[in-house]
Amino acid sequence: MAKRAVDIQVAGAKALRKQIKELEDFKAIQGALRGIYKAAAEVVVADAKPRVPVLTGKLRDSLRAMGSQTSGSVAIGKKKLPYASVIHFGWLKHHIKPNRFLYDAADAKADQAGEVFLDGITPLMQQVLDRADASGDAP
Repeated sequence: MAKRAVDIQVAGAKALRKQIKELEDFKAIQGALRGIYKAAAEVVVADAKPRVPVLTGKLRDSLRAMGSQTSGSVAIGKKKLPYASVIHFGWLKHHIKPNRFLYDAADAKADQAGEVFLDGITPLMQQVLDRADASGDAP
C-alpha cells in the first residue's frame, strides 16, 4: 500500500532554512516551526478521532499530532498497541477489513490543514525576512 500524505511545497524553503540558521534566535524559530506544523496536523487528528473504531478507547487515545522543523505528521498506536496498523490497513487472511479513518480524515481536512499552516507560517516568515533586512542579510 502506498503511503498517502497531504503535501505542501514551499518554494525556496531550503534557502530560507539556511538563512534562518544564521539568525540569532534560530532556536525560537525552530520551535515556532514545530508548533505550526503540529497545529496543521492537529486539524487532521481532531477529524480522525471520531472515526476511529472504539472497543476500549486505547487506539483512539493513542492518536497524536507531531511537528518537526520541516513537517507535520499524525501517528497512531504505540508499542503496547501493535494492532493499530491492522485496524487501519486490514488483514485479509484474518478477515479484518481495512478502516482507513486516518486517510479519510486527511482527505477531508487537507484544505483546512493547509490554511492553518499558511496562517502560521506567513507571519513567521515575514518576521524572519524583516530581521534579515534589518541585519543586512536579505537575499
